[in-house]
Amino acid sequence: MTPAPIPPILYTKRCRLDRIILHDMDMLRDIVEDIQFQLFLPELYEVVQNVEGMCQFLRSFDDYAQNGEGFLWGVWKQSYLIGFVAIMDISHEPTIFYAMHREYRDKGYAKESVAQVVAHYKTISKAPLQTEVYQSNVPSLSILASCGFQVVGTKDNKFLLKM
Repeated sequence: MTPAPIPPILYTKRCRLDRIILHDMDMLRDIVEDIQFQLFLPELYEVVQNVEGMCQFLRSFDDYAQNGEGFLWGVWKQSYLIGFVAIMDISHEPTIFYAMHREYRDKGYAKESVAQVVAHYKTISKAPLQTEVYQSNVPSLSILASCGFQVVGTKDNKFLLKM
């Protein structure tokens, strides 16, 4: 069996963006069990709220990578997983989403990590990248605006953004 392609390792000023594997599940759990994660990514939380769901989430991104449809990058500060950035559905509706550990929010890590993933995405695709963000998630809206995203609509208390 051929191993799934892994996302290319990317670097920011302070972090390494690299693959998340099953061994990293406890650190990933610290991120997804946070109340803000549950509030702003409820659909994803439904999937990853237990061990089987987290395993499925990671396997799904191995499948996405194998098919050239997406990548999941862990945001690593030394050997600690402090967040993640993902792009999925590259061939038909490229979508980005991300989350940071509560202790690393409001420190610029998400902004630099999202910016690096967006810059990488632009080297592999010309298709517009999109996302949905709850209107009350002001920090995320600010991060996305700084990366070139613009609001193109609203739906169910969310802004639809594209770049």
